[in-house]
Amino acid sequence: MHNLTGRLFWRIPFTLRSPLALTAQGDLLRTSDGIPMLPGTAAAGAMRAASRERFGEALTDALFGKAEDGGQMSRLCFDDCLFPDAQIVQRGGILRDAAGVRTASACIPAVAAGAGSILHCEAAVYDGDLADMEQIRRCMEELLALLNAGQIRFGARKTRGTGQVSIENAGFRAFSFPKDAQGYLQFLDAPAWEPLTLPEIIPDAIRLEMPLTLTGALHVPSPLIPGSMWNGACRGRAFAMLQTLCPALLPALERAWGTDGERCITSAIVFDDSPLTGAVQKQAVRTRFSRLTDAASNVQPESVWYGGETHIRITIRQEYAWAAGLLVLVLRDLAAGLLAVGGAAAAGSGVFRGEIPDTSPFSAAAEALQEEVRYAQETA
Repeated sequence: MHNLTGRLFWRIPFTLRSPLALTAQGDLLRTSDGIPMLPGTAAAGAMRAASRERFGEALTDALFGKAEDGGQMSRLCFDDCLFPDAQIVQRGGILRDAAGVRTASACIPAVAAGAGSILHCEAAVYDGDLADMEQIRRCMEELLALLNAGQIRFGARKTRGTGQVSIENAGFRAFSFPKDAQGYLQFLDAPAWEPLTLPEIIPDAIRLEMPLTLTGALHVPSPLIPGSMWNGACRGRAFAMLQTLCPALLPALERAWGTDGERCITSAIVFDDSPLTGAVQKQAVRTRFSRLTDAASNVQPESVWYGGETHIRITIRQEYAWAAGLLVLVLRDLAAGLLAVGGAAAAGSGVFRGEIPDTSPFSAAAEALQEEVRYAQETA
């Protein structure tokens, strides 16, 4: 029989740096009072995935539990996060079925950036556990540092711009059980939070960022360009370029973008949402056509934004530095107005202008692409 040896508690106030999509199918999860909610299971899932990559399978199972080999309860418990005063924004996006096949375009509601909440987490430690109190504390501090750095994100559509948070004034407290339980009751009655200092996280990714000016119209429901919209345009152009440049690298680019054969994996390429500032909103009416019959289906008004400034921000894991070089070529087309983004792109909408920054991430990525193409051609 295992005896409880200690309890750890974390209080983690956070603010959304990008909108939070609560489900993949475009619904908002709410409490019975209608308050948008991020379930504790969603927070635990994001942290567990990062833990497995960071600490390995055995320690992750010790922290988060497992169902195999007789099972083990999770030592960590995450509460739901509520957003009582949150503004809801509409993001452009696509819906997919259970097999991952695109079914429709849609406006997807999300909790707006700037909303705040508090994540409460606690851990129970038993004698005989693989991880003791000090090790659990260090692991949680590292995971929270990754969360604060944007390398862990909450909610759905995490690699398409949503779910980044900033942690502010996090607190920690712990209790080691004595033989007398009276001390634990006093500990619960008089909560005193110790300020939590998060370790510094050295980025293991390449960050490409470029300012852009919208030269025409952009069909989006709000002055926010979703990461999924950038992703769709850049992905299509990147694969077309690589087909000409070095077809042998296409399977590797598929894996970088989140597919390994028929299996979906975490994308190594992340597009942030991009606020559009200084744009003017107008109403336009578009006739939609059936993709199957080319017949006009319906006429409906929609929001169109003209002009404005924005930034495109892309994060690529370091192991795919050559893919960052391919994206530099894509960004050159985008900056020259040769790659349109969003709805009605074939009719002249979604055209941007800009200039490739003369910084080391861009030049180093271009060199990595040249080296990878040379190696692939030599070994083909």
